[in-house]
Amino acid sequence: MQADMESSLQALAEAPEPAWIWDGASGVLLWVNAAAARFWGAPSPAALLHAAFDRAMPALARLRTLSGEHLPHGGQDESLVFWTARGARRRRCRCRQIPFAGRSNALLVTALE
Repeated sequence: MQADMESSLQALAEAPEPAWIWDGASGVLLWVNAAAARFWGAPSPAALLHAAFDRAMPALARLRTLSGEHLPHGGQDESLVFWTARGARRRRCRCRQIPFAGRSNALLVTALE
């Protein structure tokens, strides 16, 4: 399972669509790809790993809820509103629960459009 996750993350790291892993319990990003950094308006993926997000952001409120629910194995599509450096942005995303770094409520969020 760990090898599958590493392979998936390697493929997503170079993907043109934004993808990140969100920890629903702590409200922090655990992993992001370069496209996600551009989406959020961050200078690099590493900069997002230390970013403080407004917990009132509609997308994050929904992700917190999803992290505590039982999602279908293939994930669940959601229309989410993010507050980015470029203003509010609505994106359709696939949200999938994954095991990551020993955290039980991590979500892999991938933008679909």
